[in-house]
Amino acid sequence: MTEKRRTGCTTSPDRADVANQKIDVEDPMYEDVVRVVEEIIPAVTPGVDYTTRQLCGEEYWQHLSDGQKRRAGKYLAHAVSIGRLPLRFSVCIHKVPKLYRLK
Repeated sequence: MTEKRRTGCTTSPDRADVANQKIDVEDPMYEDVVRVVEEIIPAVTPGVDYTTRQLCGEEYWQHLSDGQKRRAGKYLAHAVSIGRLPLRFSVCIHKVPKLYRLK
C-alpha cells in the first residue's frame, strides 16, 4: 500500500500574507497594474485561472523588464489580497506563479 502525499495548501487562498508585505502603493506602477487588470476583467471568464501576465495583457507585459514583471506580480497579489480587485487566489497563495480567478 502506498502512502498518499498531501498536496493541498494549508493556507486559505483567500487569505494572503501578501497584504502584510511592504508594498510601495505610491509607486506609479502599482496603479498602472491595477488599471490594466481592471480593463481586462470584463473579458475574464468565470471559473478560469489566470496568471499575472494574462491579466495584465500582452501589450503591457511586453514592455516590462524582468524586475518590473516581478513587481507587477507582487502588486497584483497585494491588490487582490486587500480586495481592491474582484479576483481571488485560485490555488495556494505560496505557489508561483500565482493564479487568479474571478470572485
